[in-house]
Amino acid sequence: MNNLTKTVAALSASLFVLSSVAKADALDPGSKFVKVDSAGAYVYKQGFMPKETVEIDLSKTAMFVTDPQNDFLSEGSPAWPLVGPGVTAHNVVKKEKTLKALAKDVGIPVFYSTHIYTPQDFANWKSLNSIDKIMFDLKMFAEDSWGHDYHPELKPDDNTVVMNPHKGLSNFWSGDAAIQLRQYGVETIILYGMSANMCVLSHTLEMRLKMALM
Repeated sequence: MNNLTKTVAALSASLFVLSSVAKADALDPGSKFVKVDSAGAYVYKQGFMPKETVEIDLSKTAMFVTDPQNDFLSEGSPAWPLVGPGVTAHNVVKKEKTLKALAKDVGIPVFYSTHIYTPQDFANWKSLNSIDKIMFDLKMFAEDSWGHDYHPELKPDDNTVVMNPHKGLSNFWSGDAAIQLRQYGVETIILYGMSANMCVLSHTLEMRLKMALM
């Protein structure tokens, strides 16, 4: 088991706070990143259960964002009736912007894992799970569509690594996330995005399996 796998296991509780659209502030204002030395080491201190202190080496750390796209985050998308109330209530776009800006401020890259389906996928895929069926019925993340494009406030910048888009729920099985993180020397990721119980969860679980097998 390599360092990335160990880190994901150790950070599972704190990462899910971030993946649930940074609810740590609401749970406990005392939760924060604290710089501990000039070499770039940070410690994440939690004020809620389970209490844990995790050291983070920023030179080997990245933020990893799932599906910062219009079909999940913009009013007018076919999925908005399903996701819109949560996106609005939890200020998802604002929080994602804040985290993206924080990454640039502290000098760590942001990796984008986007979702895509082609006309051929929509026409020919036969083995669809329940989530696939919803996305196919709504024609979500269609290649070259407005829904597949980035939310206008979350477009990639010079600190963003845009990975190959994923199909299904995880880039670790249907994209290039594993090789990209390895080539950039990333051993710790701060994972968040849309949506916590689907793509974020799938990336978390399959990252552990993928990195353990490679």
